Amino acid sequence: HKYVSYAVSELEKLIAKTDFRDRTQVDIIKNELANIEALMAGHAAWEESSIHELLRKKQSSVHTSIEIEHKEHAAQFKELQEMISIIADCENEDERLNKGYAFYIAYRYYAANNLKHLHEEETIIMPELQKLYSDEELRAVEFKTYTQMTPEEKARIQNSQDFFTKIDQMIAGGFKNSKGVPVATDKGYLTYAAFNDLLSTALGMGVTRKEFLNRYQSKLNLSTFSKAKSGYKLTEGEYTELKKSNK
Repeated sequence: HKYVSYAVSELEKLIAKTDFRDRTQVDIIKNELANIEALMAGHAAWEESSIHELLRKKQSSVHTSIEIEHKEHAAQFKELQEMISIIADCENEDERLNKGYAFYIAYRYYAANNLKHLHEEETIIMPELQKLYSDEELRAVEFKTYTQMTPEEKARIQNSQDFFTKIDQMIAGGFKNSKGVPVATDKGYLTYAAFNDLLSTALGMGVTRKEFLNRYQSKLNLSTFSKAKSGYKLTEGEYTELKKSNK
């Protein structure tokens, strides 16, 4: 939620600074709106298929109003897309400027609704989940998000620190996935299974293998090359370079 709130807010600030008389700036807004729409659609779909499914399994219905709001938000995005398309096709600069201000107000209204929506999810949905499920069960669902993220979501957080921050939190919290496999050992090293799963997700997000290795070199057990090769799939060159860096 922190990330989607940040992304929606950043676009609001960008729209506020946009000179809608400039077609280049209008095209940027049009593209950014499409990205945000994809991000929010993917986020809503994941919530309904994963989080809300947990509630349905326990015969809880507190999520019903949230799903209605998801549909309302989708309709708002359709209207916003129509507005920005009309602005992009408008020939008169002054008319683009006026329509641009109306677009800004409409997007700001969506952003306000979204904040209310997130507040309801965090004050209604989350307490209900915590009442019905253990922390371990909920973390297992969260862990799966890294392999279930849509391409749009991955593109939006490419090269951001959000992904790494979440991994750090899981390591510090002694997290285990749904199969009981821990993210890290008692000594704080990434387990082989977790390393390979997280690296695969990172690569799909556009993070390079070298960037990932450098970021977590202190979390790799490099006691012997044979173990690092079979467990982390490191090449001899990677192993040597990481060993030097850790000295």
